[in-house]
Amino acid sequence: KSALLIGAGSMALQALERLVKLGVGRITWINRSRDKILAHPLNHHCQIADFEKRHQLCFEHEIIVAATSSPEPVVTLAELEVNKPLSRSKKVDSHLILDMGLPRNVDEQIHGFKQFYVRNVDEFRDRADENSKNRHKALEPALKIIQEELTKTAEECTLWDRGPLIGELKMALSQLFEEEIQHLKLENTSD
Repeated sequence: KSALLIGAGSMALQALERLVKLGVGRITWINRSRDKILAHPLNHHCQIADFEKRHQLCFEHEIIVAATSSPEPVVTLAELEVNKPLSRSKKVDSHLILDMGLPRNVDEQIHGFKQFYVRNVDEFRDRADENSKNRHKALEPALKIIQEELTKTAEECTLWDRGPLIGELKMALSQLFEEEIQHLKLENTSD
């Protein structure tokens, strides 16, 4: 996969670390201030490009992570339409844009344009909240299953205690215990 990272703040750096850790094949990193990128120790994992080329670069990458502190979108539908390549030298079928900015870094109208799909932090939070609610709903039935299994296991243990094999083992152990006591008594009387 290939990824375009837009930004150099804390969210962008976390995204960069994750992309590097995941082994993304090609990472292009852009920021308004090129010096911030050059100062970062992970910059050797990336191609560094000009911020002004961000719309063209979006067409060349499968994953686009936008994490800037810009008060307005840095990726817009109008600019993507203007910068749409006539022919694709690098074949990329679809593009996933992860908008990590608050306020939004990506124009939401882009979703669905030329195989661009936009996801933002609100969607991530909503999905996490929904998953948490589903886990809480499943907790009561899970606890009920655990209690039923504990009860069943306790009943089986009681039945095993009453079974013929356990009875025979108890009798054999009692007999062995008695023999050992008799043996010890004999040893003590001979001293």
